[in-house]
Amino acid sequence: MPAGTEQDAELQLAIRKIMWEKVGVVRDEKGLTPALDELEVMAESHPRIAGEARNLLSVGRLVTAAALARRESRGGHYRSDFPAPDPEWQRRIHVTVAADGSAVLDAPGASESLMATVAAR
Repeated sequence: MPAGTEQDAELQLAIRKIMWEKVGVVRDEKGLTPALDELEVMAESHPRIAGEARNLLSVGRLVTAAALARRESRGGHYRSDFPAPDPEWQRRIHVTVAADGSAVLDAPGASESLMATVAAR
């Protein structure tokens, strides 16, 4: 599928809508979980997208997975279901892309219980 098609534009709008409505400024598991599921379905059903649509989908999947893993509020990341900072989460989460485009999360130096939370998604 060539870049810049009408299908690309529709996909970009759909991704933006998911990110705005479910992964926006105020986040919670009830919105993040279906958002990630929807983005994964989009990735599976559009394996050959290119350009901006591919980039939006990739970044959307990574941001959503990281937001779902972080079970606290810190700085610009606010989870309404976890409104307070948690000292155990005062660390970076490393997000890399797996071969299938999904997010691989790691929190170096984290406790086993925290790593279980990070690895759960």
